[in-house]
Amino acid sequence: MSGEGRRPATIHDVATRAAVSHQTVSRYLRFNGGLKPATSERIAAAIQELDYRPNLVARSMRTRRSGRVALVLAGSGVHNPGRLLAGASQVVQDAGYAVEILTVDGEGEVRAERVRELVGSGAVEGVLSFAPLPSDLLGSHRGVTVLASSDYDDAGRVIGALADSSPVVELVDGLVDRGFRRFAHITGDLAYASARARRTAFEAAVGAHGIRPDFVHIGDWSAASGEVAAELVAEGEPIAVLAANDVVAAAMVRALARRGIPVPERVAVTGWDDLPLSGLLFPSLTTVQSDFDVLGAHEARRLVAAMSGTPLDDGPPQGMQRVIWRESTGPDVGRPDRPE
Repeated sequence: MSGEGRRPATIHDVATRAAVSHQTVSRYLRFNGGLKPATSERIAAAIQELDYRPNLVARSMRTRRSGRVALVLAGSGVHNPGRLLAGASQVVQDAGYAVEILTVDGEGEVRAERVRELVGSGAVEGVLSFAPLPSDLLGSHRGVTVLASSDYDDAGRVIGALADSSPVVELVDGLVDRGFRRFAHITGDLAYASARARRTAFEAAVGAHGIRPDFVHIGDWSAASGEVAAELVAEGEPIAVLAANDVVAAAMVRALARRGIPVPERVAVTGWDDLPLSGLLFPSLTTVQSDFDVLGAHEARRLVAAMSGTPLDDGPPQGMQRVIWRESTGPDVGRPDRPE
């Protein structure tokens, strides 16, 4: 109904389509909970079919509330902020709120002061910080709900579920199944918990197969790390190299090509992050996909639920990382999820 030449859909249109009262739709939009799953599904379907957009201005005039939520990031250090914010923004908007995105550089005290200003201004009804905040700021203040994700540190580095290194074990096991008996690893910046965890997991995983790594090159997430590590690849049996991320892996593949060393016949290379171009490289890059959007959505649901007084109690999302096997590690021989 909101297409060109038609009036925008109203909450009453949604109610009629979903066969519920407009009060029930309003309750759904406020995330007040207590609705039957089937009712929520009908309302969600009606909202999508009608392309319904809550009238935030009218709601603000009626309720004397801003209808806005702020998402706060710790400066430029946050990895994959686009996907994180996309997941969070969608949940917040589906709940009927507009989104403000704030990037705050500087120490944690600077960020805390900015959040205090937001709370005191009345410009937002909720604040979700993807960085730590002082405990006295968390909770409800002057009608503003403030939450902080536990998945990031003060510098915006991942420390929670997305720092999980278990995919390293799957990569090593899969490469052993493919016949590789020589291994190496290019780390990320070891100031990051994720880089340290992956290094530890790599050494344990190859050790479990009785293999001593050819080398562990201490890198910094940059393409230069991959170029330097390519020079460390020695002659001999084929070797598998687990790189810190897709950028490092792509740089290594390119540097190996300049040396006339084929991938994956002589060197298998894996990355991490599943960047949009990783599947389009030649050879396409085996990597690990991390669901930053799932994390963002989960944290936003926590905030919206807390704002309505019904805290979410479904636990943190699980299994947010998965290995994507592609050409840079060779044929599918031994792959755990290979079709029979």
